[in-house]
Amino acid sequence: MRITDAMRTNQTLRNLSGLRESHAQATEEATSGLRVNRPSDDATAAALLTRLQSRLDQNTSTQKAMSQGRADLDQSESALAEASDIMKRAKELALTAANGGTSPDGRKATALEIGGLRQQLLGLANLKGSRGSLFAGSQTGTPAFDASGVYQGDGYEHNLQSGPNSEVTVSASGERAFTIAGGRDVFADLSALETAMNNNDPAAVSGYLDALDAGHQQMIRERARVGVNQNRAEQSDTLLTHTKLLLETQKATAGAADPAESLTRLVTLQQNIEQALQVARKVLDLQLMQLS
Repeated sequence: MRITDAMRTNQTLRNLSGLRESHAQATEEATSGLRVNRPSDDATAAALLTRLQSRLDQNTSTQKAMSQGRADLDQSESALAEASDIMKRAKELALTAANGGTSPDGRKATALEIGGLRQQLLGLANLKGSRGSLFAGSQTGTPAFDASGVYQGDGYEHNLQSGPNSEVTVSASGERAFTIAGGRDVFADLSALETAMNNNDPAAVSGYLDALDAGHQQMIRERARVGVNQNRAEQSDTLLTHTKLLLETQKATAGAADPAESLTRLVTLQQNIEQALQVARKVLDLQLMQLS
């Protein structure tokens, strides 16, 4: 088969085009630091990178949810701490009002403070977090307690997946902390205590001292549960962070280019292109000479 000038020219241009394409890929590799920028670069590595990215995305989503869960636990723990202090203060006031030396006016003044403490406690019990009402169980769109202190939530606990086979509870129970399910209906107790003070009944006031203690203790117990879950959530978040770093390292290794090899390839291709250009010029010059 006779090789014509046109065939020689076309072959030279194809070689040059191929070299330019390879040079563009080598430039991308050297610039990005990645040897796999598309599936065609390395199908096996590209599939691995896709799987790793999917796990990274899932890890990021889980960590974001865990961060919100931790914030809810922190807010719940703080609210229960304040609620415990309120119950302590209520008992202090009850002890004073139970004293026979306290005047009727003194008990009425103390009753006003008890009413204020009850409102503070109601505000804490109706706090909202990232999902809605912190202490309402699954009824997050509704205040946990109505104005009279009746519980409107349920016993549902919010759990988050923290690993392949593990979960962390990221909610506190308003039922256990404030209602008869935990031992005492603290809002009913405070209302009754306020009434006893307004009625100037020191014996009735004294009768609620144990109830105030019990209410205080059930809040402490729920706060302790929250503390355990805070620790578990923190450990899970730490594990998720380590997992993220591991996946990112695996991803970088799977698709990373060797800097020295990339630079050497880029320089070599640049030299090959320059040589190909010289050849192309000679071929074209020869054709022009034959036409003249």
